[in-house]
Amino acid sequence: MRIGLDLDNTLIDYSPAFGKIASQLGHDKKLGAGEIRNSLRSGNDEEWQLLQSHLYTDGLAFAILAEKSLEFLALAKKLGSEIVIVSHKTPTTPLRFGSRDLHAPALNWLRQNKVVPRLVSPENVHLCPTRDAKILKIAEAELDWFVDDLPEVLNHPGFPKHTVGWLVAGGYRELAAKTRGQEPDNQSRSVRFSDLSEILERRLDLC
Repeated sequence: MRIGLDLDNTLIDYSPAFGKIASQLGHDKKLGAGEIRNSLRSGNDEEWQLLQSHLYTDGLAFAILAEKSLEFLALAKKLGSEIVIVSHKTPTTPLRFGSRDLHAPALNWLRQNKVVPRLVSPENVHLCPTRDAKILKIAEAELDWFVDDLPEVLNHPGFPKHTVGWLVAGGYRELAAKTRGQEPDNQSRSVRFSDLSEILERRLDLC
């Protein structure tokens, strides 16, 4: 079996990083991630994009592995499954935010957290510049499963029909959705879990 995983907010949990980065940029520490996100996106989307640029660079110093993700990856490998990471991640932040490298910090984080090369081959890590390129890579990889935190990825018209989508709704994205009073997976054709640990706890047949 070939199992695909998204990176940001699926394998990487930015929850501990969000408050620290937001505080460094002058936002109220008492506000939750969803409140900060909604406030910025409703008034000044530039500030939200700036926060994201810092989150996906400096924030990696505080980010952690999603709950039980190492156990999930180790079990998959033990059962003979191959793990492929496919992420929508541009090479750098926008020019106005310093054109900071986004790929090297993410790859270093995977090594530091013992994901690569112990559990995932470096050749199986794909950082794609656009969402459409990510969907194309998922199809090219001929994956049996793909796990992502965004329903719009799993519901994309180009998402391969032979790949089962697994939606995990952890991290600040779900907090933001709940703040707006919305479900993060409306009309999703995927199977929804709270995080990778729930998939592991249900002892799904990986082989």
